[in-house]
Amino acid sequence: MCIRTKGARAALMIPLALSTALLAPSMHAQTSERMPDVYRDGQPEVLQAPPPRRSADAAPVLQRTEFAQAYARAGRPTIALYWNRQLAELMEPSDIVQTHIETMDTSGGDERRAGEERTRNITVTTQRLSGKDPRRARLPEHLELQLRSAFMQTVTSAGVRLVDRNLVIRSTSAQRKGAAAERHGQHVESEALQRHARLLMEVLHTPDPASPRGWSVHVSIKRVEDGAVLTEGYMDTRAPERPANMPRRFEADPNGGFREVLPSDSIGDIGRRMGEQTLARLHEALSH
Repeated sequence: MCIRTKGARAALMIPLALSTALLAPSMHAQTSERMPDVYRDGQPEVLQAPPPRRSADAAPVLQRTEFAQAYARAGRPTIALYWNRQLAELMEPSDIVQTHIETMDTSGGDERRAGEERTRNITVTTQRLSGKDPRRARLPEHLELQLRSAFMQTVTSAGVRLVDRNLVIRSTSAQRKGAAAERHGQHVESEALQRHARLLMEVLHTPDPASPRGWSVHVSIKRVEDGAVLTEGYMDTRAPERPANMPRRFEADPNGGFREVLPSDSIGDIGRRMGEQTLARLHEALSH
């Protein structure tokens, strides 16, 4: 019969502790030797999530550096801007000459002259009526100016060379002399475009009940030389959706609690988005 005391139990535990302490350095050394196989130099420590995929009908995204390079390769073409106006479709003169002929009997109803030849006064009146371009739907002036200025600033800040329609037409007309000065205004307009612009950009407003603001914008860019259509885009006033990977932001609510900070959707923001989407589509056209 064997009786174990507390002292004997402690004596048995001492060798076990010593063996564990001796094995620990070797285990640590083996782990350290395997570390370079797991963590390699030049590799990210954490895997990054792939960028979100854009749907086929999503608005194009402007990459300013890539656009500037494509625009420079194309020779930085000048663009004539037609804001809410189309290039006239009819090439016939729009001036109309109206002639009115009026006759008046001067016999005065005298029966003694009934058998004689009656005399008449004939009045011919001629006037020239200038044709006018069809009026398009327009925004209130203060909204129109905000939208246009935001659009123009976005486009020109990217280095695009815009040409004002009215100025080039008037300067071309002023240079005409003699019989050339009598030609119709549409011919002067065509000559001005060929002289001063390589591309034509038409920005047209149109009523749109499905749009949050009740109107949308259609933008087209064409080549003046041969009339080739480079790109077109229809843009409503709907604010873009917040990307799924973008964190939500909140601010203190004056009424208590917190409220989410939503993207601004002013008329200036709409003009800026219009300009960016137009440049993105032009970038695609110039890159082909």
